[in-house]
Amino acid sequence: MKLRPPKNAFAWFYGFLILACIALYVYTAMNRGYDDDEFEHIHTAWYMLNGYVPYKDFFQHHNPLFWILLMPAIAILGERVRTIIACRLLMVVILTIQAYFAGKTAALLADDDQKTQYQYLTMAILLSGRIVMQRGMEIRSDNLMVTLVVMSFYFLFAFLQKESHQSRSLLYIASVLLGLSFLALQKMAVFVPVFGSFFLYLLWKKRITPQTLLVSSGFALLPIVGFVIYLAANQCVDVYWYTNVVLNANQYGVVDSVSLWDTNGSPEIMEILTTCVVAVFCVGFFVFRKKRDPILTACAANVLLNTAFGIVANCSYPQYFLPVFPFAAILIVVFCQKHLLPPGIGQTVSAVSLCMLLLLVNIATMSFKTVATRPNRDLRRVDFVLSNTTKDDYVYDGMSNVNLFRKDVDYFWYALDFAVPIHNKLSGGSFDVEASILRHQPKFISDYMLDTSSELFQQYEQTEYRHLYVRTAD
Repeated sequence: MKLRPPKNAFAWFYGFLILACIALYVYTAMNRGYDDDEFEHIHTAWYMLNGYVPYKDFFQHHNPLFWILLMPAIAILGERVRTIIACRLLMVVILTIQAYFAGKTAALLADDDQKTQYQYLTMAILLSGRIVMQRGMEIRSDNLMVTLVVMSFYFLFAFLQKESHQSRSLLYIASVLLGLSFLALQKMAVFVPVFGSFFLYLLWKKRITPQTLLVSSGFALLPIVGFVIYLAANQCVDVYWYTNVVLNANQYGVVDSVSLWDTNGSPEIMEILTTCVVAVFCVGFFVFRKKRDPILTACAANVLLNTAFGIVANCSYPQYFLPVFPFAAILIVVFCQKHLLPPGIGQTVSAVSLCMLLLLVNIATMSFKTVATRPNRDLRRVDFVLSNTTKDDYVYDGMSNVNLFRKDVDYFWYALDFAVPIHNKLSGGSFDVEASILRHQPKFISDYMLDTSSELFQQYEQTEYRHLYVRTAD
């Protein structure tokens, strides 16, 4: 007689694992050092909160939904260091939502008595992934984009599970969410082939009509049309095209991408190689599976396309692989539950043990990295600049790591290492950082892309912080 676990057995233990992961994220968010991308997004949100128009008034090569999400935190908490921590905690909330909908998607593939186990196990595996733990709590638009995409696919897959044709609202919600994900980050385009193919599958199976397909496409385009209207109203459609399409398309010819096999080139190369192994496993599981489930097919395709994009685009950036993990977690759970782990109570115990092992390994890893990054020094440096400037002062922050709430000396205020060379090549112009500094006389400057032996630095002296100088001459 085969012993079966009772319904929702060990659900409380999965819940404990998930809460432990979230607690680790909260601790890490409040204590780990900051990436320059995080300061970039907060500074951009501050610009928008003060009435500046992105692309037109200052350089940006991302889409604006993420900055709109950050604006209330800055408006409520003010121009203080604690605002940074609050934005980090907001990212933990967004990641938790992502894990919840990934778990709900996995539950669609389970029998009624295993739905809770599928959901909690997927959440635990996703939240204990190494790259997710490293980048998931950072203030970056990738996380919002992935969360919106996962939500979109959940509602799309949920429609397939419904027997009634009256559930078309699920398709419309999925389409709007996909459109919103584009406003978070342009890289969502990698998901479009899978999303579109799933709609064609529904049309082929006569689950939807051509009219429903057309209406759903309209809902997906609705947020994008609204964004285009915003750009047109601010007379910056051409500027947006230049900064977000032309410069982005050309950046990979300028930025040196780390070779996938150069283990000395990037400290995070092992995490990226791990991603590739996970992707191969997930796609292999799909290929050799006898019964092809359309939901599993879509998940495998998302894993494959996003892994390929991360390698081709720039494999030195782990955040490029964040879209892989929600769908990989779903495939891993289905494989483990149906093919690997022993049936009955042993299956649940084995799954819990797997999650515990992942969690313990990542607690050790993240604790070491958190201590190693010296977050307090990052915040003190930001506070030092804030405390010694007024709202009318300018700051040149070429490395995007000190200036959150002060004006910049030039349109190209960051990304100088790739945007400016491309801009100079395409326009025939010549970007001169030193001339901008002499014109605006910023209170603080960094030595990024500057010659510290030039006459300019006679007006500045180095602070206690490396690469940061304060003006001494009026």
